[in-house]
Amino acid sequence: MPPKLPEEYSDFRKDQILNAAWDCFVEKGYSETTMREISKRINSSTGVIYNYFKGKDEILDAIQESSLEQYRQTFDRIDKKSTAREAIMEFLNSRLECCPVDVMKKSARGIIGLWSEAMKRQNIRNLFCSHHVLMRENLSRFIREGIEKGEIQSDLDPEAVAGFFIAILSGLEVQLALIDGFDADLYLENIKKIISGNLWLSNNAQEGGKNANPDSKRPGASHNPPDNRKDRPG
Repeated sequence: MPPKLPEEYSDFRKDQILNAAWDCFVEKGYSETTMREISKRINSSTGVIYNYFKGKDEILDAIQESSLEQYRQTFDRIDKKSTAREAIMEFLNSRLECCPVDVMKKSARGIIGLWSEAMKRQNIRNLFCSHHVLMRENLSRFIREGIEKGEIQSDLDPEAVAGFFIAILSGLEVQLALIDGFDADLYLENIKKIISGNLWLSNNAQEGGKNANPDSKRPGASHNPPDNRKDRPG
């Protein structure tokens, strides 16, 4: 019986495989990537990869689960914000200012490449749907709380506004992937201005909402610094 490897080594090896696979997906596309090419990236044999994953689909599942876990951790942190406004802006900052632009470009190219695969393969489409549902449910919850507390205009539909934020992120991914010299910082700055002018109520209106509902703090509010994010999609 071969010796049992420490769990730390096993986790390191899995991460190494996932990072190598993601690099291949970005550069060659999911369909064109082979297990042999992934193994070359880590200077190993395909047999080593098969010790951890049955094939490319399982590798992609693991990459997407890692991405989902990053989203869950982000929303857990955002839940501690005092107001819906802080929560929503923290979410946008966490997605639009999560890493250097070149890393964001790399991730965007990989994600867009997988979009075309999702049109043909239900299992990949399901992965994107899982991301969409997680973001929509949490964002619409923040927006609903903001409406109840008088922070956000009451005539807005929480689900529709959540879809608007998701569209902002998708639009950023497309432009990062396809347009050379795209200014992500300027994009974020102007998105914040658009949101400030069309989503939040005026200070006077917010004060009126707070007076009507004194409990304007979100439960368990505290201010924690954002955590670092990996450069795989998320």
